[in-house]
Amino acid sequence: MSTSSGLRVGGLLKDGAYRVVSCDDRRIVVERVASGKLVSVTRKMIEKVQARLDAGESIPFRKISYTVAIETVVLAVLDRVVVDTVKKVYRVS
Repeated sequence: MSTSSGLRVGGLLKDGAYRVVSCDDRRIVVERVASGKLVSVTRKMIEKVQARLDAGESIPFRKISYTVAIETVVLAVLDRVVVDTVKKVYRVS
């Protein structure tokens, strides 16, 4: 199973901190490798963030989700996202 962005079950994200456990039409589930805890990200959440970015919004760090794992998955799925480390925002290129 994989998403259109290339996330694969068993694939690692963020330098191996997260492992993709499952992905389907409704959600992506990742495991925090260090703790074994699971985090689920819904397609709806990803679509909402994409709409905000497409509308020209710059989203500050940790405003997609206060949970780093969720924010990491959303950013991994979305393409064209620029991480502005000076202004500490995400935006579309």
